[in-house]
Amino acid sequence: MLKIECQEHLDAVRKFAEEEGKLDQLQNKLDYLSTYGQSEKIRVRLMKDFAEHSFYFHIERYGTSTDEWLLWMNGGLIYHQSSGEWSVHT
Repeated sequence: MLKIECQEHLDAVRKFAEEEGKLDQLQNKLDYLSTYGQSEKIRVRLMKDFAEHSFYFHIERYGTSTDEWLLWMNGGLIYHQSSGEWSVHT
C-alpha cells in the first residue's frame, strides 16, 4: 500500500517525467513501492525529498501486538540526473 504524503510534489514530478518521456519508468518504481511486501500489514509512506524530482519513504509494518504502524526501514526514490531515471535506495 502506498500512502502519499505529498500529492503536490508527486503531481509535479509526474509532470516532469511526462515531459521527459520517462513517466512509465517513474510509474514502474511507484508500482514497485506500492506492492512492497505484498501484505496489507505493510505500507510505504511517500514524502518529498530534498533532492530534485525525488522522494523519501518510510516502509512501515502494522504491529498486531501494538495496534499501530511501526517503522521497518526507510529509503528514497531518487532521480538521477545523469541517467534521467529513478531508482529505489534503502
